[in-house]
Amino acid sequence: MSTIPNPRREDGSPSNWDRYRDFLAHRGVSERMRPWYVRRVEGVLKARRPVSL
Repeated sequence: MSTIPNPRREDGSPSNWDRYRDFLAHRGVSERMRPWYVRRVEGVLKARRPVSL
């Protein structure tokens, strides 16, 4: 499962992860498949850790 425990910021505003999940929902990705997409993006970001996007 996702390593992002609480995707909301302290001030309650949506985080980038919240916005990404909303994007997936808007594009018709089923709720069941959204964690798969999040894990794949986390893997890419982890692999690129030394290089800033």
